[in-house]
Amino acid sequence: MNRLSTKIGFVLLTGMVITLIGSLLLMYISTNDTVEKTIAMSSLDIASTLPQGINPTSYADFLSNQSETSTYWEIPEQLDDYRQKTGALCIYIGD
Repeated sequence: MNRLSTKIGFVLLTGMVITLIGSLLLMYISTNDTVEKTIAMSSLDIASTLPQGINPTSYADFLSNQSETSTYWEIPEQLDDYRQKTGALCIYIGD
């Protein structure tokens, strides 16, 4: 009788350990996925508000005359200011 109860206890203990490991693995995957989605949504929010931080007239002037004028230097200053305010590592304007 003692031997059967030991076997049953070992099977139950093994099942509980497997269940615990599976639960921890699922929790890790779920948390990782949630964090990635949150960072992506936050980045999209920052990107969508970026045009509000840039003077559109200055940018249009720069596009019409792409030389190192005062307007040329205002745009990086505005972008750096916005980068510092949002906590972003890098902000740039694509074509």
